[in-house]
Amino acid sequence: MALPKQRIYPFHGLIGSDLERLSYIMDLDLLRVLPEYNEIRDCLLGEHQVKSCGTLYLPPPTDDKAELSSAYANSPEYSRVQNFHRNTLDYNPGLNDDYFVYKQRSVFWNFTQRHHQSLVGQMFINEPKIELPPELEPLIDDADGDGTSLVQFAKSAFGYLAAYARCGLYADFPQTLRPSTVARPKLPILGQVNPFKLLAWQRNDNKQLSSVLVEESFKEAGQFTSEEFLQYRHLALVAGKYMQAIYRPKDVVRLGALHQLTCVTPELNVVPELVRHGKPMPVTDFRGMPLGEIAFEFCGAEDNRERIDPPILGPLASANLSDYRTSAELEHMLFLRGQPTVWVSTNDPTLFEQQYPDGVTLGSKTILQLGEGGNAGVVQIGDSDALSNNMDKKRERIADLGVIIHGENSQPQTATEVATRALLNNSAIASAANNLSAAMTAVLKHAATFIGANPDDVEFQIDLTKSIRDISIEERQQNMAEYAAGILSRSEIRAPLERAGKTMLSDAAAKAEIENEGLGDLPVEEVA
Repeated sequence: MALPKQRIYPFHGLIGSDLERLSYIMDLDLLRVLPEYNEIRDCLLGEHQVKSCGTLYLPPPTDDKAELSSAYANSPEYSRVQNFHRNTLDYNPGLNDDYFVYKQRSVFWNFTQRHHQSLVGQMFINEPKIELPPELEPLIDDADGDGTSLVQFAKSAFGYLAAYARCGLYADFPQTLRPSTVARPKLPILGQVNPFKLLAWQRNDNKQLSSVLVEESFKEAGQFTSEEFLQYRHLALVAGKYMQAIYRPKDVVRLGALHQLTCVTPELNVVPELVRHGKPMPVTDFRGMPLGEIAFEFCGAEDNRERIDPPILGPLASANLSDYRTSAELEHMLFLRGQPTVWVSTNDPTLFEQQYPDGVTLGSKTILQLGEGGNAGVVQIGDSDALSNNMDKKRERIADLGVIIHGENSQPQTATEVATRALLNNSAIASAANNLSAAMTAVLKHAATFIGANPDDVEFQIDLTKSIRDISIEERQQNMAEYAAGILSRSEIRAPLERAGKTMLSDAAAKAEIENEGLGDLPVEEVA
């Protein structure tokens, strides 16, 4: 795949003279990974989104480039695909109604979305450990100023990690005209940036984060609801002081619903020229003192550096789209196999043309008059399991990625197979969860610094004791067999049960309680 063109953001009035030398371009690594991000996003959005992308994910079953029929050309589906992929070279609108029916008949079994939801739910089976100074405790119920709890905020961030292996977190003060007082304290808020919108970043010679450019939106009240418009936020460290500036297009760009999940720039023909909106503002604490670092944290699957990690759901989304294409071919074959083709043989073709000037339709109940020596019959496609077998093999390979597909993997598995699959599936997820815990702790420490609280009193830790390491019936049986053979000790058998949350007692407490229960069953000797 050819590398996308660099998208240069023409800024007017950068923050600080020492930043004028910076060239604000969407990071090349982000450009390279955007096609994979788009595949993951479309799979997570579901079948309707995947099908709306047309030939981008589902090539036509034939190479014929028929003229676009008026019915399809005037359909809302065609207009939506045209608007969404007007810059996509893979999209070819020169198709007739046959492709529209071919796509509608196909089935997109969305195991990417199902797997993603299970990963997020799995990480938060247990409540995270949260320790905050009293000044920050209101963030537990409202972390972002819109009523999102701190746990829900973390779940949302982990959703980006589980899918794209990347997101950004920041702490900020909400805009308010009221000064901070004891009666009305000014509380910080937390925010997150999805991986599509982390456009550019830099560190200074001291390895300190000195510049971050993110895409976002601002709202204005409409007649019935708020409308969202495009803007960019530049976070910069200038002469040791944390500064922020807002940039907006010269011509206002209204955003659609997809902007919530994707970077808007691929949807535009030309990247708009951006002009600074207002003056650069220093970011200060509750006393008005400027901060000496950018209150922003990168979060990834491998580590929390700014580099882009390989997306966790990338291979699964690619396999899911391949399964979608195979499904379309299978449904198309089944449709053709169910349609009989009539053949007619007659000694008098003129008589047949006179009696049936419009031909004979499939499934016609009309009695054919073929004249002397005439014959008629039906040709049907024979059974073929090639596509079905191909789909089954794909599902097996997808299951090897650690994905449990609904209706699949019902055959018994050995304890070793279960443990190996769980290890492969959970290692990257456990790393991402630990990285999120570190990033959440760091951004909450920034929030504590804003209001003068003690950052050492902050801790956020996702509890992985039960979510990551479950134990199957097969593993229990194998452990008991090894215990009976003298290979494992009692404590070694109980340790996996404790990690999986299957027991509430420690090994020592369980041993003492079992011994006490055993003594209660012994006969009591009478003392003479």
